[in-house]
Amino acid sequence: MGITLHDLTDGMVRIQTIIESGDDPELWKYQLEEIDEQIESKVISIGRVYRNQMAESQIYIDEAKRLAEKGKSMQTGAERLREYASFNMAIAGLTEIKDGTLVAKFQKLPDKVSRIDNVNALPDEFKRIIPESVEPDKKAILETFKSTGHIPEGVDIEMDRTTLKFK
Repeated sequence: MGITLHDLTDGMVRIQTIIESGDDPELWKYQLEEIDEQIESKVISIGRVYRNQMAESQIYIDEAKRLAEKGKSMQTGAERLREYASFNMAIAGLTEIKDGTLVAKFQKLPDKVSRIDNVNALPDEFKRIIPESVEPDKKAILETFKSTGHIPEGVDIEMDRTTLKFK
């Protein structure tokens, strides 16, 4: 098995220790160049795999979206068929149709409130209070910090963040 990126990084740390100890530069100079080249090669290889995996993941995301849209379309078509059959059974005065493997029949649904003209006119016993949710406005906090330098109490702001990009 070859040398891993982790092994190369450990090697860099050992060389750094040798450099800091002040030993002869010729001892570590060649090793340092070789490790640098190996690390660069490994990171480039990782970058290529990363790009391929990101591209493939997008294919799956797009396909999932396409399949979800297809599923929704199939549901809509099925509902239209049910409504069509319901309409025609009602016109014909039929409440039930049986076959060896299928029964089509109207089923009573529970009562439901279908319209309320004015919520405020209802007595309190017919109202529920649903509390509003409160969440921090992180964008406003950052804008205030950038313009004034003020950080509200209980808030931490991460600065000088970096991420590795493969282009």
